[in-house]
Amino acid sequence: MPLVIESLEKEGFRAVQVAAGDSVSIAVSDKGKVRAWGSFRVSWIFQESSTSADKSAQSNDGVLGFDGVPGHSAFQFNPIALSSLERAKVEIVKVSCGENHVLALTTTGHVYVWGSGQQSELGRRIIERRKLNGLEPERLGLRNITLVSAGTFHSFAVNVDGTVWAWGLNTFHQTGLSSAKGGNEDIASVPAQVEALSPDKHDGAKVIQIEGGEHHSIFLFDNGEVWGCGRSNDHQLGIAEDHPAFEGIMERRAKAMAIKKQKIDAAQRKVDAASEGEAKEEAEMELAGAQAILHAALDEFVPQPVRVSLPLHRFSSWPDGPRRFASRLSPRHTKLSRPAHLTPNQNHPIILSPKSRQEHGTTSQSRGRATSTHGVWAVSCVLSLRTLLISCSPSATRSGIRGVC
Repeated sequence: MPLVIESLEKEGFRAVQVAAGDSVSIAVSDKGKVRAWGSFRVSWIFQESSTSADKSAQSNDGVLGFDGVPGHSAFQFNPIALSSLERAKVEIVKVSCGENHVLALTTTGHVYVWGSGQQSELGRRIIERRKLNGLEPERLGLRNITLVSAGTFHSFAVNVDGTVWAWGLNTFHQTGLSSAKGGNEDIASVPAQVEALSPDKHDGAKVIQIEGGEHHSIFLFDNGEVWGCGRSNDHQLGIAEDHPAFEGIMERRAKAMAIKKQKIDAAQRKVDAASEGEAKEEAEMELAGAQAILHAALDEFVPQPVRVSLPLHRFSSWPDGPRRFASRLSPRHTKLSRPAHLTPNQNHPIILSPKSRQEHGTTSQSRGRATSTHGVWAVSCVLSLRTLLISCSPSATRSGIRGVC
């Protein structure tokens, strides 16, 4: 059961925000102070080309540490202040954790990052032999930032003008970067502008919230629009087959299938040409492998952000319409329209009716919230898209999404 963290209580630390990574936890106080505890782990990504020995070595590498200071324990059991942030005399207003990295936004619009940087999720190059250096918070060169958000192995920042910056792992184009900005690379080593999300391409609308999964990302604009990019194998982007972006998926799917069939044909020719014995047996094994790959799931993705079609007519209960959607996300009382609900393998957002919510045990009364005829009154302005529309968690995507209101 949940217990009070006594050390924070004893020092009078009044937390106003918390964040958690795979093995690290962060708390921010009402005075902009940070307390951290736990540890960071090595951010290994298994590539299809990795051998069994490589994967074994990677998975055994394990714990990276907490602060990287020689002689210090790799695990921090009690919440402590971070000396780098204390020396910088900065006030933190927002933190976001990836699996093994942390982004912290200051009152002056600067961003501090620390943790494991092996996938460039820290926005700077980390040399393997000096990977412990990434455990000390350092400031990025970005300025006038108003929002930070971390995916599992990638990161985002938005400045006051609405420009979105992205960096980190990009194997499924989860950063949303264009090819001109390095979007075809597996890793975006330094922050680059996500041109597709620029306000001038959205009638002045700006991104106000970002949620990153392991291989996909979701963006909320202040006009109520939701956009997404990255991996789409399990319909995590909410794109139906009649969506324009699906044409690209179909083209890449056809190309991948053609390559697989070519490998099968080549393997079959080897079988036909091989004589009896070991050569024949090896050729048959190669053919069996090629045939197995033919039926394996394809790694499908949407390379740049596209709009997710949502049932916006539900927002019509607000007198000023969906354009004012974001402005109603006030800190103390936020009125929500009925939430969209995704069933297992549902490929696009649908409305969860009151009856359906009751059947799923997700009525507002069961969550102890006050209700009205138009929706639900929430308590915080820090609203996750995982709560409203879609889950970014790979485990939740596989098991299906539950209603929340």
